[in-house]
Amino acid sequence: EDALEELRRKRLERMKDNAKKRQDKLALGHGEYEMIEEKDFFKVAKQSQYIVVHFWRESTWRCEIMDKHLKELCRKHWN
Repeated sequence: EDALEELRRKRLERMKDNAKKRQDKLALGHGEYEMIEEKDFFKVAKQSQYIVVHFWRESTWRCEIMDKHLKELCRKHWN
């Protein structure tokens, strides 16, 4: 019975740790698709271990398509 309690305690600790990491990532803007200024690029990039960057031009219609898909993907696969 003590072994079962130990397993429960460890699992609860992992769940709490995962929830905290999730909140920290949300606070950094994970799961959001946003436009940033060129001067802020390195500051934003250094805040996270992984980022997805889309360099785009307004005159290119393919960029609009990519923009649409990235907006959907960031919400779905942010964690």
